[in-house]
Amino acid sequence: MSARVVVFFLGAAIGAVIAAITTYRETKRRQAQDLRPGPDGPPPDFPDLDAKLKDIDARETELRRRQTPQDDPAKKASDPTCDVCESMEAKFGLSCGHCRLCPKCVSDLKRCPKCLGPVEWPVDCVE
Repeated sequence: MSARVVVFFLGAAIGAVIAAITTYRETKRRQAQDLRPGPDGPPPDFPDLDAKLKDIDARETELRRRQTPQDDPAKKASDPTCDVCESMEAKFGLSCGHCRLCPKCVSDLKRCPKCLGPVEWPVDCVE
């Protein structure tokens, strides 16, 4: 009788292992099927992360490109030019030592009203 009990428990153990393997395979198959895009596109729980990451990188790059000195406190502290003068320098290419201003704005001034630097006009105003 003890041989019958051993065979019974051995058969039960083998059956349990086979059932566990079958359950594991079925679970993996269902998970893989859930990840596949269906007729309505990819499942909502798994969005296309690569496209989102590229979009975020593009937005960050655009924000860095648009960032001006007044938006960046570190750059503003290291740059002695004022906002108005810097935009005028980019527009006209004029230099007055520390700042840049349109000659029409300060034509009769000897010093820049923003930084009090000396005004020297290498070219005429283009406006």
